[in-house]
Amino acid sequence: MVKTMADPRADHGDEVAVSGAEFFHRLYAVTYSKTVGLALILVMAVLVLAGTLIAQAPEGALDTKEGKAVFLEASRAKYGGWTSALEFWGLFHVFTSPLFLIVIGLLAVSIAGCTTHRIPVLWRAYRHPKIRATDRFYQGARYRGEVATALTSQETMTLAAAKLRAHHRVRLAGASELYADRFAWGAFGTVVAHASFIIILAAFAISANSGFEETLNLGAGGEPV
Repeated sequence: MVKTMADPRADHGDEVAVSGAEFFHRLYAVTYSKTVGLALILVMAVLVLAGTLIAQAPEGALDTKEGKAVFLEASRAKYGGWTSALEFWGLFHVFTSPLFLIVIGLLAVSIAGCTTHRIPVLWRAYRHPKIRATDRFYQGARYRGEVATALTSQETMTLAAAKLRAHHRVRLAGASELYADRFAWGAFGTVVAHASFIIILAAFAISANSGFEETLNLGAGGEPV
């Protein structure tokens, strides 16, 4: 006997409904994707390189049709047929172009997504560090040592824990093992570092839209004109 089951998608044109929560989760996953982050960094690097190699328009040169026409005509002598494409993508004013601002905005979102995704991992590692290790770990550890003592195992553990607690976080790992670390919160420094990158990117956007530049012509021994 053969029993067939109808595909539940058949009545909906092979479309699978995605809940709002699922859509948000997928969108959030894009923000902390390493591939997306690296791609945005690469695009930003290319734009910065373009802004360095391509002659940028002087302040105000593109504000009027006449000034823009004069600048583009002068640029054609250097860039030829590429002039129109460079102007279209805003590469004659890279650091104030919509493309550059969009890229740094997306990069800031990517950094924020990566950071918020990593915070729970850092928190779990801080709250519940790995306190047990195999004998092979101790045998291959770079810094290790042995101390002979006449104390019993329990007395040794008690004394070692008391000494370490003065400057370390101490956890018992067994009847004859203990775990101690210092500056366990140091791993959260990556959150501060990522936040600082976002601030730097915000400074780019603010300076591009709110910064100003003024040219003063000074004659020898004269006053500003």
